[in-house]
Amino acid sequence: GLCADFGNFKGDDKYTELAAILPRATSVHAKAEWPVAGEMLRDEFTRCMNLAAEAEFDGPYSLIFDSAGSEWDSLAEIQEVVTSYI
Repeated sequence: GLCADFGNFKGDDKYTELAAILPRATSVHAKAEWPVAGEMLRDEFTRCMNLAAEAEFDGPYSLIFDSAGSEWDSLAEIQEVVTSYI
């Protein structure tokens, strides 16, 4: 299957490219950006989640965190956002 990995898309075309693959995706790696420990770019992550919702994605979400800061607190914040979409 095809995994739409939020963390693999960068630059000006990130959202266009995500929107193009999400209708075909069988899973999503829900990875938020954390430029500063403990401070998720919530608007950016929500934009990615909105694209998944618009594509009517209904497969599994894997919550991904690999930045500085509390792994469990950060995963809980990611989970809070993702849960509001499912």
